[in-house]
Amino acid sequence: MMLLKACHCCILAAAALAFTVHAAGAHTLRVGTCVVRQQTFTTIQSAVDAASDGDAIAICPGTYPEQVSVTKSIALRGVRGMDAPQVVVPAGGLVQNTTMTNAMATAAQILVDPATPGTANISGLVVDAADNNNTDCNLELVGIYYKNAGGTIKRNTVKNQIGPSGYQNCRNGVGILVENATVGTDSVTIESNSVSNFDKNGIVMLLPGSVGTIARNTVTGIGPTTILAQNGIELAYGATANVVLNTVSDLLYTPETFGSSGIIIYDVPSTLYQSPPVVQRNTISNAQFGIAVDGANGVSGNMIQVFANTISNVEWAGVGIYSETGVTPAVNGDFINVVNNKITTTTIYDGIDVCGDNNTISKNTVTDSSTESAIHLDALCEQANGDASGTSNTVSNNRVTTACVGILSGPPRGQNTIGPNNITDATHRTLFGSDDFACGPAHARQKHNKARGKSGLPVALSP
Repeated sequence: MMLLKACHCCILAAAALAFTVHAAGAHTLRVGTCVVRQQTFTTIQSAVDAASDGDAIAICPGTYPEQVSVTKSIALRGVRGMDAPQVVVPAGGLVQNTTMTNAMATAAQILVDPATPGTANISGLVVDAADNNNTDCNLELVGIYYKNAGGTIKRNTVKNQIGPSGYQNCRNGVGILVENATVGTDSVTIESNSVSNFDKNGIVMLLPGSVGTIARNTVTGIGPTTILAQNGIELAYGATANVVLNTVSDLLYTPETFGSSGIIIYDVPSTLYQSPPVVQRNTISNAQFGIAVDGANGVSGNMIQVFANTISNVEWAGVGIYSETGVTPAVNGDFINVVNNKITTTTIYDGIDVCGDNNTISKNTVTDSSTESAIHLDALCEQANGDASGTSNTVSNNRVTTACVGILSGPPRGQNTIGPNNITDATHRTLFGSDDFACGPAHARQKHNKARGKSGLPVALSP
């Protein structure tokens, strides 16, 4: 973990140096009239068009009905000490101004897409897609979109990337999206933003060129809904980041045919990244999954880290690890270190659900998993080689209080290393040979028929 932090620091320092080099002889351009200067612009886009690499654009308070396209290494920021400027839907609505890598037509409110890989910094703005009236389910709505670009996205409010009533099940609205296909693109830091009322995902990083840090953001879903399964923060298709100190809440899909996730890592095999993702010290509440690691793996000695998170009021799993045979190549849920997490109140299934092999589950505190199990070594996910899951895991030094089963193991005794663990107030301390034991009404494999982790399929692709 310390090596990954150091690596991120090096990357960020390099990115900062690159921006400093660009900034030699840079100027500050101003939008609006809040500060009297010789040259001002009436729109953000006109200032961007006039800027040169390394320039900064200071934006006065006000409402700016436009879609902004950035193709240079510049900074956009609100004027310090004043109200945040608001980028809102222009007359006529949001229109396509780019496409995603999967060819999905996209309407980005702020698009950073340099002709050659570069950096841009965006801070202190409100990006609001309210009243977008988008009835085209084939058009992706994105608040801030970095495409093959690095830099920082900091202290912004991003909201309402969601269609009108009747079009909120299109699964095509994202608050902040980073999609860097080119490995070696500068890292991105997404920090201290507020993201809310999005359609599908709050913050997303896609593809192996997307690396960086997602820190201290507040991501709020739309709450219990029959419309779609949302995700708060997502890393997918090889993206990797240090996801730290975020607050994520209110992501519940009430039909429960699919699950919403506070934080999800989807299809991130070790072959696609240099350093594994780290998910640490986040606070997550009110979701189907607190943290889901689905079709992602570390390697022995360099594991994906799920460390010191606080998770409460989840339905299916506080932390869920799942092998995924539906991606190419198939990825086992292997070599994931789940340590020092605090999980309180799992209302339907398991505190920690381990549907993979070679994982370490240690020093976690799991309280009130009274319906099923605190820790489940789950044999119902098929591994890439066709073997059953839930074996060769180490479960030790966990503290379990109030559970139906302290440790529930589908694989028989001896297939995992278990103990010592401190289990109190459990109807059954440890049970082997079952994946569906419940105190109260049996769930009859319900969760395993729900195509677990499909909420993790990224933008515009998930059910």
